[in-house]
Amino acid sequence: MLDWLAGYFVEHDWSLKAVHRLIMTSTTYRQSAVVAASEMARMKDPENHLLWRMNVRRLEAEQIRDAMLAATGELDPAIGGPSVDPSKPRRTVYTKWLRNSRDALIDVFDPPDAYTSTPQRNITTTPSQALLLINGQYTLQRAQALASRIAQSRSTDETAAVTEAYRRALGREPMPIEQRNAVAFVKSQAERIAASDVRDVAAATEAMPRRSGSRAAQFKPTGMQTRLQVSDNPLMPSYDFTVEAFVVLRSVDDGSAVRTVVSRWDGRKDQPGWSFGVTGRKSAYQPQSLILELIGDPAEDGAGGYEAIPSGLHVELDTPYYVAVSLRIGDASETGVTFYLKELTTGTSLQTARVPHKVTANHQSNLPLVIGARDPEKRVVWDGLIDDVRLSRLALKSEQLLVNREAAGDDPVGYWAFEEPNFFKDSSPHGHNIRSDIAPSGRMDPKAAALIDFCHLLFNANEFFYVD
Repeated sequence: MLDWLAGYFVEHDWSLKAVHRLIMTSTTYRQSAVVAASEMARMKDPENHLLWRMNVRRLEAEQIRDAMLAATGELDPAIGGPSVDPSKPRRTVYTKWLRNSRDALIDVFDPPDAYTSTPQRNITTTPSQALLLINGQYTLQRAQALASRIAQSRSTDETAAVTEAYRRALGREPMPIEQRNAVAFVKSQAERIAASDVRDVAAATEAMPRRSGSRAAQFKPTGMQTRLQVSDNPLMPSYDFTVEAFVVLRSVDDGSAVRTVVSRWDGRKDQPGWSFGVTGRKSAYQPQSLILELIGDPAEDGAGGYEAIPSGLHVELDTPYYVAVSLRIGDASETGVTFYLKELTTGTSLQTARVPHKVTANHQSNLPLVIGARDPEKRVVWDGLIDDVRLSRLALKSEQLLVNREAAGDDPVGYWAFEEPNFFKDSSPHGHNIRSDIAPSGRMDPKAAALIDFCHLLFNANEFFYVD
């Protein structure tokens, strides 16, 4: 066979493409693994040494990730360019491989060892793979994305939705019995969800780079989780304050809008409040840098009105940072506002910027504290990760900051670490737990939730992972 193929190769102008075409269009290569084995085949060649059928092959780790993104329509098919963070929907071959911060989905499906050359990969089937697919955030997020895509292109008819899910996830139409069972599942699951009133969408989290074992809240401008809120209460800062967080920013606004880390403001320049975030590409101030927007009530005595206080501290995309700002409301000198920025990947020193301000009173707001957006959010939603948010009623000194002393502190207003199983818990003594604003009602339609569950089921099916 090899001699014959070698001769064919030479006769066809040494064309590898011609040999590949010959092999891949051959009857043997195109045999299916899903065939009814005859009694003779089972007796004489149960392990298929004679290739009377195709062997079932599991997708490799990178192919599994790409297949999920392709099914949801998120996959970026662009060819070439620099490597990107694994959170980006590029093909896996273009994602960065970080030895000390490995992608959980890739890691569990037998990738090659990054330290050594690997001529052949291991192929294992382990409980951890099933557990990751069932309970892992990545699979659930892809199920949510697929259900959202189907909902946009199809009516609420369960049969049409099920058929579309099969096409996108498995690349085929469902058989009649599969369609009937799937439609029955979606209907019964929606009824169970409605009856139990358990319709909250799971909080979206992701591993925080350069912070071992830490999970961060995940925000997307077009996602279901766009902000988290803490209700107004008497302990919220009325004068001085410090707000801190660990963040990863994945995009900035193409205009002048601010990507918001934390705020207590509704965007109106005649209403008091404040907002801390990162400027857009066309900002009048330095683009892609930390900024504090401070608004005093002009109707009250004292200095009021809107003021944008830029830091000049630049924030790179897809890079983990510690960010913070402290305000001394009565101090209009250069020590009035202090910004802090520390890049966590390279371990550079803490950057500091001290800026004067004009608003010296009446910035108290009765709005909730919002993490990841403003109220209302408009275009100012954070895109990326936010972890370990701490709000204090004092303008903290450098040695009191989280980046220098990772503890809740003596008397913070709130400290939100976003760790499971208590994602919404405030770790400070005050118990100011956050609540999700995934939807205006805080609830998801039972039919939509049931469709997500069905898409999640397809992403766990053997047929999705094994090809014949």
